[in-house]
Order: sequence, then C-alpha cells, then structure tokens
Amino acid sequence: MRRLPHPPKFYQALREAAARSETGLYLIEGPKLIQEALSTLPQESFHAILWRKDEEPPFPVPSDLLYAVTPFIIERITTLDTAPPGIAIAYQAPHIPQPYETPALFLEGLQDPGNVGTIIRLAEWFGIRALWLSPESVDPFHPKVVRASMGSFFRVAIARINAWEKLLSTFSGSIALATLQGHSPKEINWARIDALYLGSEGQGARQAPPNAIPVYIPRTPSARAESLNVATAAAILLYCWRGL
Repeated sequence: MRRLPHPPKFYQALREAAARSETGLYLIEGPKLIQEALSTLPQESFHAILWRKDEEPPFPVPSDLLYAVTPFIIERITTLDTAPPGIAIAYQAPHIPQPYETPALFLEGLQDPGNVGTIIRLAEWFGIRALWLSPESVDPFHPKVVRASMGSFFRVAIARINAWEKLLSTFSGSIALATLQGHSPKEINWARIDALYLGSEGQGARQAPPNAIPVYIPRTPSARAESLNVATAAAILLYCWRGL
C-alpha cells in the first residue's frame, strides 16, 4: 500500500474545527459526495482520497490521489456511525462570493450544521449566487454541513466573514428579513428583493440592517408552535422569492 502523506490521526483531527482551520483541509465522506466533488472541483482541490483496500471505487479516481487503506483507518477518520468505503480530504478553496453578487443569502448565527447544509442545498436549487455566514455561525466546512448539502456545497459560493457589519453596509441591494411579524409574503414586491436575511431560531436576527424589509410566514390561528425550523422557513421564503 502507498503510504499516506500524513498519519491517520492527522486526518482524524479534521473532525474538529480547530484542525480544519489550522490545516486548511476538510473531510468529504462517502462515495456519492466524493463523486459529486470529483465531477465539480478541479483535481488540485484534493489532498488525498482514501479508499478501503478490499474495495474498488465505483467511479474513476485519479491514481495520484488514491490511497488504499485498511477499513480500520477509515473507521478512525469518519464522523459517520457506519464507516463509508471512502473518504476524500480536500483543500478549503470554495467559490468565494463578492459583496455585490445577487441574489444573496445572509445567515446570522446559524450553528446547526444540518440546517446550514440544507440551506446550501436550497440555495443551489433556487439559484442563489452568494451565501454569507456571520462569524458566530457554524464552520461551513463542518462534515455535517458538507453532507447535508448533498453536493451543493461544491457549487454554491459560500463564505463565513468576520467583517459582518462592513459587508452589510457595502451591500446596496434590497434585503428581506425573516421575522415573526412584519409583512406577509403576499405583501412583498419580491421582484425588487436582492437578498434574504435569516437569523438563528434561538436568537433571531440581531444584526440585520435597519432598512431590511421584515417578512413573516403566517400560521393558522390554532397553531401553537412558536416558530419554524430555520431551514423550513428558508425553503418557504425562497420559494416565495425565487420560485414564482
């Protein structure tokens, strides 16, 4: 077997945000996601692709990237309950959006990786060109974010940015802000909206620009639920904005 560029514990550490930040690498787990990544990203985006030595990849993998490893090594590295046959290690070099790109999504304080991954998938579906995460949001390279995006992660322009207030002040477009009260979707002139702003379920949107247009999703009078899951709210509002 070809020797790995680094020992298994180096790759195992990539489960944690600190190691991902320090190395500039992240994990892509499972055949479907690896195939999506290979078909979307340039070859130089990959550091290595580890595959169980007792199995062959079901799709072409560049030989200079492929490392046959024991199942135990895959089990050590994976974040999944059931170890997949292969794991890719890639460089953190996504398509970085520009502050003026529209349509755009602003996500403030979203810390659940499953929700963020789902919203990335929605962003591709509805043709969003730029997706911005506030600094306290989850690391976009979290393994669960990558998995929940179902491959959209490799095709949507994403960035987590520290200068959040500066970004918002630079953005000159019209922003719709998801809230619990305000205008109903039917009252919004969606043709004039350039971006959608979503806050976390727990904290809401605390840093949205003051000129953002508040929009809420009406509920039936008998409903007792306090709020919607943020990914569900994103799906409804993205459809109102981009799907009609």
